[in-house]
Amino acid sequence: MANKVLIVDDDDAVLTMLYKVIKSNGIEADTCSSGETALELTAKQSYDLILLDINMQGIDGFAVIE
Repeated sequence: MANKVLIVDDDDAVLTMLYKVIKSNGIEADTCSSGETALELTAKQSYDLILLDINMQGIDGFAVIE
């Protein structure tokens, strides 16, 4: 099971729902709403799993993966 998850989505409703579900299962999670912030967070710490929206303004999910 993942110990630390990063959730990246520019839709606040989706971001909140995913965060609540993950936290309710006892998993630590960070959230952000942009590809730019996701890159900053992943440069500072590692994650066991990243849930990444691919259709975002600015840096999209595909660019984050690259």
